[in-house]
Amino acid sequence: MTFDSIVHLDCTLRDGGYYNSWQFSESLITDYLVAMKSSNIDIVEIGLRSLSNSCFKGPNAYSSESFLGSLNIPKELKVAVMVNASELVAYDDKISFIDQLFPIDAIDSHVDIVRIASNINHVHGSLSSIEYLASKGYQVCLNVMQISEANPEEVSQCLAQLSDSSLSVLYFADSLGSMNNSDIESIIDVIQSYWPNSIGIHTHDNIGLALSNTLHAIKSGVKWVDSTVTGMGRGAGNARTEELCLELALLRGDQLSILQLMALIENHFYPLKHLYKWGTNVYYYLAGKYSIHPSYIQCMLQDSRFSTPDRFSVINYLQKSSSNSFSVDALQNARQIYTENNVSGQWSPCLVLENKDVLLLATGPGVEAHKDAIRAFITKYSPVVIAYNLQTNIDSSLIDYSIACHPLRLLADLDFHLRSSVPLIAPISALPSYIRDDLKYKTVHDFGISLSSDNSFSFFENRCIVPYSLVLAYSLALTICGKANHVYMAGFDGYSADDPRNHEAETIFDLFSQVSDLDKYTSITPTRYNLNTKSVYGYI
Repeated sequence: MTFDSIVHLDCTLRDGGYYNSWQFSESLITDYLVAMKSSNIDIVEIGLRSLSNSCFKGPNAYSSESFLGSLNIPKELKVAVMVNASELVAYDDKISFIDQLFPIDAIDSHVDIVRIASNINHVHGSLSSIEYLASKGYQVCLNVMQISEANPEEVSQCLAQLSDSSLSVLYFADSLGSMNNSDIESIIDVIQSYWPNSIGIHTHDNIGLALSNTLHAIKSGVKWVDSTVTGMGRGAGNARTEELCLELALLRGDQLSILQLMALIENHFYPLKHLYKWGTNVYYYLAGKYSIHPSYIQCMLQDSRFSTPDRFSVINYLQKSSSNSFSVDALQNARQIYTENNVSGQWSPCLVLENKDVLLLATGPGVEAHKDAIRAFITKYSPVVIAYNLQTNIDSSLIDYSIACHPLRLLADLDFHLRSSVPLIAPISALPSYIRDDLKYKTVHDFGISLSSDNSFSFFENRCIVPYSLVLAYSLALTICGKANHVYMAGFDGYSADDPRNHEAETIFDLFSQVSDLDKYTSITPTRYNLNTKSVYGYI
């Protein structure tokens, strides 16, 4: 086989954008394009092409013609953009959607190649768009994600639909980063039995095989290969461009200098990697081994509330479940789980809180430091005691309820909740079925939750609307819905001023104060938050 026909596509500015919301500096992009040319890259995927505009994202999330026209793109490089099929199939009039995304034909566009990223169940809904894009002169690639997790019938049906299409390249992605060389070869054999044209591969490095799998795919007949600079990409990242460039040069017998690429890495990408910390680790390795979608790991690593034992607890649970098929989109932002549709609750907190004093127990170090005094306070005043998440410093016999709302937090603490006799307050009706099933023998009071679209609180008999799906917001709303008398708080130490968690909590308290009387809330242990504060020792 000749290796000169291998097409090397770098997708750093698209895949890496999931870390920085596609906000790459002008100097980085300029140096990147120069380095791609000098490294014999054939195609650069500049970013996404999308109509979605629900939050701030940088220019590489849209890759508009005006933005592309502002770049000094070497003529040797072809330009690709990616379209998410999940956005495409949501439109009934796909022709109109494509015309909005690509208002001009390829001959007049800065874009040469359109790649559509699709789960296997969205392939059929993408066919008309593939044909229309091809008629506009674009070279069209389809990236089928998680194909290794689909059953043989699904794969054969998918490939049969594509055999007569205008598709140029059929990509498969090792989305879970769990495949080895043998798996790669098997997938290629299946694809080749249906698909006569070029095949591409997009690998992930969960178990450290991204480069090896890419090279094995080339030897098995793959013509198009992806990589990113330093492997920058979601989760464990991808095959590294700097390594794949060298391997391809060796296969072709070419001389290649990567001095400009290494300067790009040292000046721009090492600082970014230090900031965002992509790349494989033991968590991603286990996710790859157990076919757990890496977005779960990324969510936990980006949230300092999850300790090392928490992460292993979640992984241990997910390996027993079909975690590759969970709603990955719902976990892209680990806080934004609940939608306006997930508001139902079957339990009213008035039944246990109305006209009663409440003690909210958070997990800050103040609880352990003053645990004896807190125990004495509970014994003397008999408030309704509600403990956040995993509370181990106060005897369970003194706690009336545990409270939690975030699915990953519940997974991390699942064994604790199942062993504990303390009833749990949680939005059980809105939780994924895999959590509901495991809690079916647990006493759970179903208090509903949904997220507001305007960062506000709203209160109802058996549900609340909150600005964040965090237990702080959920529990504060609970006390209002339950018509509690006075709310005491312990363990709300807060964080340093530059810790984003501190700002998040302060925002919740500020929003809550706009719709409720914070004078009814008193911290009895030290706190950095702007709360009424008294000493627990003055009460006992």
